[in-house]
Amino acid sequence: MTKLAIFDFCETLISRQTADLFVDFIIEQEQNKSYNFVEGLRKTLHKLHLLRGNSNKRFKLFQIKGVSKQKIEFYAQKYLDDILLRNINNKILSLAKEYKVNNYKIGIISGGYMPYIKLFAEKFNFDFRISTEISFSEGICTGKIAGDDCMGKNKILLLKKKIDLVDIEELVFVTDHISDLPLLQLSDQPIVVGKETLTPSWVVKNNFKYIKV
Repeated sequence: MTKLAIFDFCETLISRQTADLFVDFIIEQEQNKSYNFVEGLRKTLHKLHLLRGNSNKRFKLFQIKGVSKQKIEFYAQKYLDDILLRNINNKILSLAKEYKVNNYKIGIISGGYMPYIKLFAEKFNFDFRISTEISFSEGICTGKIAGDDCMGKNKILLLKKKIDLVDIEELVFVTDHISDLPLLQLSDQPIVVGKETLTPSWVVKNNFKYIKV
């Protein structure tokens, strides 16, 4: 029987949101002024509440349509080196390493994008990663998400596609956000992380462990 410790990425292993920031990073590296108009339109639609949540994320990703897979993979390495490694939640990364030492398989599950999640997972010896995939056609970004966006209930669906939970002796899940409630409730050890000194009411209500970072 296998023991799993699964970690969310944004504001859990890393102290900030990373998906939209990755798109902005690529745009900055590309130095294409045409992106400014599209981003301006996105911000306007967002302010008018015409773009929210997943729709806003998808519109943002569409801005890098046409960028090659080779370039995106290059930018992912630079993004890891320049941004992500400077924003690690060391307390949570240390927790992951502790589980690893105690014979848990450790993994990342995230709505962040696979190109940089993969690199982070490899660097810190995570056993697996599940995250949102970017769609490519003939080596060129289509500006769309491939398959399901790894958010909310989709995290459970994607986890079950990768791992047979029947064979899991113990499941630990660590996250920062209430949107992950379905997976927290499925876990044997649900852990919530946050910056608040007082434990959030939804964490108390569900009797989850809370770690201040």
